[in-house]
This record gives sequence, C-alpha cells and structure tokens, in this order.
Amino acid sequence: MGLVKYFLRIFSKFHVFIFRNTGGKRMNKFGGMPVLILNPIGAKSGKKRSTPLMYFEHKGNFIVTASNGGSDYHPGWFYNIRIVPQTEIETNEKKTTVVIHIADDKEKSELWQILIKINRSYEEYQKKTKRNIPMIVLTSVS
Repeated sequence: MGLVKYFLRIFSKFHVFIFRNTGGKRMNKFGGMPVLILNPIGAKSGKKRSTPLMYFEHKGNFIVTASNGGSDYHPGWFYNIRIVPQTEIETNEKKTTVVIHIADDKEKSELWQILIKINRSYEEYQKKTKRNIPMIVLTSVS
C-alpha cells in the first residue's frame, strides 16, 4: 500500500472516530461541504465499513461522488454499494437508512454542475482521470 493511500485510510478512521464520539459536532465539514458517514456492507467481507464523504442535498436526497481524489480507479465503497444498494448513513447525530442509485448521464450532468459550484476541486479530479466520476444519489427510506 502506498504512503498516500495508507495516510488516507488512517485519516478516514480518525475522522469517523471523532465524528461519532462528538455526536457529529466535530469533523462534520470538510472542504466547505458537510460530511456524512456511509456504512455499506463489504461486498467480499460481509462486514460493515464506514467512510466519511462530503455531500450536498438535492431534492430531498443526499448526493455524494466517487471521485477518489481523481485517481484512475473507483473507491472501495463504490464497489460495495453496487452489490448492496441499501445502507445506513450518519449525519450529525442522525442515522438514516438509504437506498442508493448511481446517477445516469442526464442526472449526473445536473448534479455535477451543482457540485462544482459548491467545490471546484472536483473539476480538477475529473481532469486527472480518464474514468467518468460517478455521482451517487442516497434516498432516505424512513
């Protein structure tokens, strides 16, 4: 595992720890965006995984992106949600069960424009990679 990937894994665990142990009062924003904790089931392990992700809300849904910092491969959690498209998320002190779908091209185009108005870093991520960075829609079932 490369040093950057190792650091990101450690930071992610730290981020989740602080978020949970402060009831979402700390580490609830990053890069000017709110943060949620995505808790998908590992496709191979069957274990619950927890990943902090920046998000925005649109039409009552939580929107995240599988940018992986502009790398040429999707983040691990993306593969997990494709296999099990329902999970729990945590926002501040609230836990919510969500169903997940990957935005089609038309929906992605609309969501992408909103995202880059909020955080222009994502434009740079898309320029760095050949893959089409997916936008993911999380819809509350409760």
